[in-house]
Amino acid sequence: MADGDYSNQTDADRELIKAVNDAASTGYGSETWGDLGNQRALAIDYYLGRNITPAPDGRSQVIDRTVYETIQWILPSLTRIFASGDDVVAIVPQGPQDEQPAEQESQYLNYLITQKNPWYDIFTTAAKDALLNKAGYVYACRDQRQNVEVAKYERQTQMGVALLRQDSENQIVNLTQWQGAVLGSPLPLIESIAIAWPQVVALIAGVIVLFVAGYVAFQRQEVRA
Repeated sequence: MADGDYSNQTDADRELIKAVNDAASTGYGSETWGDLGNQRALAIDYYLGRNITPAPDGRSQVIDRTVYETIQWILPSLTRIFASGDDVVAIVPQGPQDEQPAEQESQYLNYLITQKNPWYDIFTTAAKDALLNKAGYVYACRDQRQNVEVAKYERQTQMGVALLRQDSENQIVNLTQWQGAVLGSPLPLIESIAIAWPQVVALIAGVIVLFVAGYVAFQRQEVRA
């Protein structure tokens, strides 16, 4: 049972837990079934196709599947009403000024229910429980969690660190200076070359291409002269 400290729970949580405990105390398999428990036990036996009143030996046995067939016949109709399509929730506006906010809230709630949760499975399970056991519970809650992503950046300049700190979602947990570097001073020569090496190579290659092109053009003019 859901017993324990309720100090951190809302009134809705306590009411739901109390309803579940009250139903379980007289439900199928409890020590004090009562009339409701007996009805649930009988309905489950019929649903599973158990032979409640077996015929004498030597005679034909009859299994009644009426409960199973009735529930399976009703479920599709309930599913079409409450679990089909993307508009399972509709907020009714109280006035013309509420039409746009009501539409936005309806879209958001439908997204949470149908896209962020397996609503079809949730509804069919609760509906089957209600039809079979005369009680179907759906607990609505909001799971608040913080997803933390850890990234490691190396060879960052002061400007790079400042840019990382500008984002309010970023939190620098460990900052280590490069060996030989002084905070606020230029980077060491080796580190600077390593960072700027692609640009240096591109610059040298461009100078060589320009030199070759100029040399070829000069030789052509000299030959013509």
